[in-house]
Amino acid sequence: MYQISIKFAKGVLTIPRFEVCHWTEILIRNVVAFEQCHYPFQTYITDYIILLDFLIDTSLDVDTLVDKGIMVNTLGDSSAVANMVNNFTPWKIASFIAAISLLLLTLIQALVEVSSDTVSSNAKQDALAASAYQGGCICFQFVD
Repeated sequence: MYQISIKFAKGVLTIPRFEVCHWTEILIRNVVAFEQCHYPFQTYITDYIILLDFLIDTSLDVDTLVDKGIMVNTLGDSSAVANMVNNFTPWKIASFIAAISLLLLTLIQALVEVSSDTVSSNAKQDALAASAYQGGCICFQFVD
């Protein structure tokens, strides 16, 4: 898996160049979804997008990143780029909640499966006890 190189040394942040064009938002959302589903513990692209969200709040931030060569803006509209990057974060939170929910459901399923083994060993005795009660009369069945 490709790792994004982000370095911070002597007060200088070095990050890979980010090119924004008309299909960037669709591509990023699909790559993040793929990364979340198939590599949930190696979220390099997601982390990079979150870093960009911390760096970009307004169109002036986009202009600064373009001037420094960190970002290439082929859209031409800096405010559109700022809105796009800032809109990635709510989706990240929703995917994080979904991932945690899936992990909890998987844990519950595993616990139910383990406990069902214990229950199934006693199920025959429980079924006999339940069927023994018939309208106010208890009938005892002896099983070998």
